[in-house]
This record gives sequence, structure tokens and C-alpha cells, in this order.
Amino acid sequence: MQFDVLIVGGGPAGLSAALILGRCHRKALLCDEGHQRNLSSQAIHDLLGREGRSPSDFLGEALAELSRYKLIEVRGTRVTDIVPTGEA
Repeated sequence: MQFDVLIVGGGPAGLSAALILGRCHRKALLCDEGHQRNLSSQAIHDLLGREGRSPSDFLGEALAELSRYKLIEVRGTRVTDIVPTGEA
């Protein structure tokens, strides 16, 4: 399986990158372990448009939005190594 982009980490930056790539019709794989360090927090702060929202609500909304883009694949996995193959 080939992707245009590999995104390591499903925090706000990784989720935003996946959203932009999906809107640009790029095939991307987002890999995230699912151990967000802010899940125990009551609310997100300093994230434009999401102030006060719980981290789990933010994650759920982001994943629902990403599901609209068929070229974006999200996997619950840990990336430990990246090895280029051929010219890819």
C-alpha cells in the first residue's frame, strides 16, 4: 500500500495535517498509539476554536471529520522505524 504522506502522531498538529491533506486529495496514513497525554485534562487550552473543549471530544470530532476523506487512513499503531524502499 502506498501513501503520499505518513503522519506520526494524532495530536492537534497531526490531525490538522491529515485534514488538510484529505482536502487536497492526497493519500495519507496517520499513525497514533492512542496514548494522548492530555486525555486526563478537563479541557483544551490555547487551541484556536477549541478552547474549553475536552480532549476526548476534540479527538472524536476530528476523527469524524477525517472519516469524510476516503484517502486518509487512521491506524492505532506505534511507528518505531521508517525505512525507504526503492525510490519511494
